[in-house]
Amino acid sequence: MRLAVLCFLVLFLQPAFAAKDDPDCSSIEAVLKDEGCNFQKVMITGRMQSPLSRISQAGNAYAIFYLTDGRNHVKVFMFGPPKLKDGMFAEVTGKFYAKRKSGNGWFYNEIQATSVKERDIISILNSALMEQLKSFYNVITTQ
Repeated sequence: MRLAVLCFLVLFLQPAFAAKDDPDCSSIEAVLKDEGCNFQKVMITGRMQSPLSRISQAGNAYAIFYLTDGRNHVKVFMFGPPKLKDGMFAEVTGKFYAKRKSGNGWFYNEIQATSVKERDIISILNSALMEQLKSFYNVITTQ
């Protein structure tokens, strides 16, 4: 029952209490839809999918994977090998690029990660709930 209430608060009340001035760059869906997130620092949680480790022509190790929330996904680029495995929950911090050029190639809708940390589902839900409660409190106290 508590989990159902928590999910309701996170999923359905978030848009109602989001600040209208600043772009919401805290979820995969928001990053992909809001043009204000381009070139912005983002911190997004989701499930890691399809990690690939590569070595560039210059000899630098890097990894590419997708971060998904179950409905949407965003590509993540990071230097070095991925520390997490396919299917694990992760928190990615980095800069979002709707379009960027690197070398001879163009890359679209990609986060260049500065940090990738493992997260468990309970801590993800708890932090999302706390953010929603803070937003709700701020709305109530400013009226």
